Amino acid sequence: KKGIINLRNEVLIEAKFNDIYFRRDDYISIKSGKQACLLNLNFQEVIAKKYQNIGLFTAEGLATFEINDDEYGYLYGYINKYGEEIIPAKFEYAEDFYKGVAIVSIDEEYFLINVRGNRISTNSFTYLASPRMEENENLFLCSKDDVFFGFIDNTGKEVIPFDYDELNLFTEGLAPAKKDGQWGFIDKNNKTIIDFKFDNAHQFSENLAGVVKDTKEGFINKKGEVIIPFSYDSNNWSHPFFENGYTNVELQNKVGLIDKVGNIIIPLEYEIAGYDNVEDIFFVSENGRDFQYISKDGLKYWED
Repeated sequence: KKGIINLRNEVLIEAKFNDIYFRRDDYISIKSGKQACLLNLNFQEVIAKKYQNIGLFTAEGLATFEINDDEYGYLYGYINKYGEEIIPAKFEYAEDFYKGVAIVSIDEEYFLINVRGNRISTNSFTYLASPRMEENENLFLCSKDDVFFGFIDNTGKEVIPFDYDELNLFTEGLAPAKKDGQWGFIDKNNKTIIDFKFDNAHQFSENLAGVVKDTKEGFINKKGEVIIPFSYDSNNWSHPFFENGYTNVELQNKVGLIDKVGNIIIPLEYEIAGYDNVEDIFFVSENGRDFQYISKDGLKYWED
């Protein structure tokens, strides 16, 4: 059971709840049994125990709520900060609002709604993904049939046509796109910037993108020039992403780190290898359980 104490070890909320935690939107969530309620930071109840789950409040002042309906299973709607149900629970799936719109679904069809719960356009999609990153602004990646992909904006207007076998979100102005079985990169005007000639392609980070040819992975710049040769094994579950000048690479089931010109910084001899940008230090593990840390001056020490 969980509760809350202060720095003087005074009990503010008795430890008798199934779950309790501080949220990013300055509320405290308390769950008892299968229902949740919200407190403010003065420990006053603002939303009573009524729902299975309550999402985070966004800039629109709305949060998702979840109820268990006997006929339809779990359904989702939206409440305001006073606990008033602004949009009733009628969706099988519902995401947080983002710049005035939210993704919801009914009968496995996805569409956009506004803060009044009104459908923004008549279009429905079998796949619809929120921008997630500020750079994508109001671009929503979607598919009408799980076969061809494109982008719509927050009014439901098609801005990138449904001409692609696969697409990913934009980073640094470019999005990986697959057409006729090959990957390339397009810009937000749907102009092909890097030709469709790769077996796979990942998003740009720090002006480089991992691409695959004949099962080997290398890195290109935004002109499509190969900066780091195709020397590494392609790994479908791990996407290379540069951070502070470093990224993971793999060869013969062992991983290490390289820099942006291809220098090996951490030898490819570990099960796990990475870079912690907060501590500015590398970490490695030979067995996936015990970790060793390596500073930039080569000092090594084991986790206690």
